[in-house]
Amino acid sequence: MNNFLEYIDKSFENMKETESLYRYKQKLIAEMTERANELVAAGLKDDKIICAIIMDEYPDLAGKYKAAAGQKKEISRRKRTGSLMALGTFGGIFATVCIYLAVSFLTGAWSKTWMLLLGGIFAVLVILFISASGRATKKSGKFGITSRFLCVAAVLLIAVYMFLFTTVIVPVQGNWIIFILAVPFAMIFDMLLTFKFNKKTGIFSVLLYLPVIFTLFYVVLGIAKAIPWHPGWLLILFGILVDFIVVGVRLISGTKVKEEEDAWSED
Repeated sequence: MNNFLEYIDKSFENMKETESLYRYKQKLIAEMTERANELVAAGLKDDKIICAIIMDEYPDLAGKYKAAAGQKKEISRRKRTGSLMALGTFGGIFATVCIYLAVSFLTGAWSKTWMLLLGGIFAVLVILFISASGRATKKSGKFGITSRFLCVAAVLLIAVYMFLFTTVIVPVQGNWIIFILAVPFAMIFDMLLTFKFNKKTGIFSVLLYLPVIFTLFYVVLGIAKAIPWHPGWLLILFGILVDFIVVGVRLISGTKVKEEEDAWSED
């Protein structure tokens, strides 16, 4: 028993005594004592051998305590974050309803003020989708299918609201083009996040998306008559040119990194 206490105290001698650490020590003492009784019941009589076996079974006590404390803090942080998200969601919806009713009663424009209510709901959903995407990315360590779907859903919600806004509040002819424009913006969002989080495959998404994005912008701008179809098609060639520039920059940066690694190896 004394050997256990000495081992435990020595393992935590550089750590500040707290209530949590005290409870952890008591738990270890109880577990070690129970394990010692099991070994005695199995026929071992030598206290030194029993202590050596148990100490081998409980290595790096301080490291395990820090890992357990960190995990406990992470769980507590997640609970707080979840509570704040829930509170923020209900608070945002409640505030939106109050603003909607107040503006509606003051102006009497019920046929238009419902856009305030819808805008608040959409804003909450967009924030929730982006937050969920961030959590999924952090959990998996990469920008995967779930994260991508949530981000695209957020972009589409924004596009739907813009379409309704330009239909109900400020009528704009040809506003359906917003849905086409949402596609390249969703691609840009996806491309940037993929490049940031997926280190190995991110560059391929950039090379794939850039020509498509420029092509879609060319189509949208052509339909909107913002640029002439000819020579507007040069935008497509510009997208391909940007691809070559990205490849060149990537190769140059990769060469520099390789040279630095070789220099370090030689040293």
